This record gives sequence, C-alpha cells and structure tokens, in this order.
Amino acid sequence: DFGVSRSAYGVTIKPVEQRQTLMTAGIERAAALAALTPKQPVNLQVLAALAAGPELTDVPILSSAGGSTAFVDLVRKILPDSARSLLPQLLGSAETLDAQKIRLFMLANGFIPPRVGRAEFGESRDIDIRRLLQRLIDRLVGLDPSGFPDELAAIESVIDYLDIAKIEFMLRQEQRELALRFMLLFSDRPPAEVIIERREHQRDGKQRNVWSVEMKLSFSEDDNVWGRVELLAPRLLSVTVWLSNLEEAQRASAHVRELRANLEKFGLDVARCQVIHGS
Repeated sequence: DFGVSRSAYGVTIKPVEQRQTLMTAGIERAAALAALTPKQPVNLQVLAALAAGPELTDVPILSSAGGSTAFVDLVRKILPDSARSLLPQLLGSAETLDAQKIRLFMLANGFIPPRVGRAEFGESRDIDIRRLLQRLIDRLVGLDPSGFPDELAAIESVIDYLDIAKIEFMLRQEQRELALRFMLLFSDRPPAEVIIERREHQRDGKQRNVWSVEMKLSFSEDDNVWGRVELLAPRLLSVTVWLSNLEEAQRASAHVRELRANLEKFGLDVARCQVIHGS
C-alpha cells in the first residue's frame, strides 16, 4: 500500500510499509541485498535498474489473444460478488471511453487517493484493482495453498505490473517529472496501456514542461498500435500513430487530414500529424 502527499512539485507516493511485496526476480534480489545492510535506506535507483520496465504486454493474463476475458473469467469464478459490483464499472465499450472513465481507471490503478475517488465517484465506486487481486490470492490460498499455481502466477504478474509502475512514478518524482502508467480494460477491445508523462525540457535557455500521452494496445503478435500526442506549446500538438499492420497503416494514413481537421475544430494547432508503419 502507498500513502499520498502533496508538495510544491505535485503528488508524491510513498510506501506505507517498508517491506515491498513485488514479485519480480530483480526486486527480490534487491530486497535480499537490502536485508544484508538493514541500516541503509533502500536505493530506488538500484531497485529500478534491477527490475524490468513495466509493460502490459508482459502480463500474460491481459496480453493474450482473448484480451481481458481470462482475467474477467477468473474474477467471476473466484469472487462472484466483486464481479457483480466492480466489473461493470471497469468494463465498458471502448466507444464510451471519456475523461471520467480514464480518471476512474487512474483511481483503480492506485494513482488517485481513495478519498478523492469517493468525492468524485461516490462510495460505491471506490475501487482498487490491487486490493481486488489480493482478495483473489487470499481466496485461492484459502481454498488450496498448492492447488492453483497457474492462477496465482497470473494474478501476481498483474500485481507486479501495478507495483513497478508505482516505483517508476516515484523515481520520476525525484527528478521533478511525472509518469503515470496504467491499464484500461474494455469489454470489446484488448486492454490498453496509457502513459501520461511530464518532462522538463530546456530550449533557447528557457525551461518548460512538455506533456505527452501515449496509448498502446495489441490485437495480436503482428497487429500492434501505438499512439502519442505531445503538447509542444499551450495549444500546439504533435500526433504520431504507429501501426504494425500494413493494411491498417494505409487506411489510417488516408484519414490523416481528417484527423488534423477535427483537432483544429477545437482551436488546436497541429505541428505534426503522421502515421508510421513498422514491425
């Protein structure tokens, strides 16, 4: 669990407990080294160097051909009550995605404090994916400590992703930058990974913050989509879409002008709008 505090540099997340629960081999090695010298503070830079960067495609239960179906089926099987109360809030059509839904997923991924979530979404929508996953583990272990190795491994891989994303967040906070990496689950699309970043950039002797939003999703091993929107100036955007499927890339390229026109309708200037094909 993590506590949240605000400072002049934004929101800071710190572990409530000193003991970390990440499951990756790299982090376990770092914890073992820290145990040899308990008086020394944990070096998060070393911890991050040993841990692989979080990627949603590294989470088998969410990156398979069935998308989030396997994850949803597991929740429904083990925690039917939670499935009825929480899954309808999390799972919806990609066509209905809006700013409020994205904030709901930020809350579910642990990047919005629960008290803020209650104020914005109400008590019934106070959700936490990690807490749900821990309940799944407790239920499986309670049923049979050694009877569900595949299910436990699948759940732990999702917890790894959530925990490493928070460590990445903390490291970037130390550099006065921002990195929010979280997942979006859909009922009619594969899960998507969203990365919201703020970096300090110096140009012509002036320092400014550059904001960007990335979204990644994978329909299959050979059909991946990556998009990035960067805010170059208060109303100046740069848009890049990368597709591994040649046919989809050609179709998207034919609508670049339409995309640019739609953005300009909102009073935005577009410095660059491009579609790239690559494997």
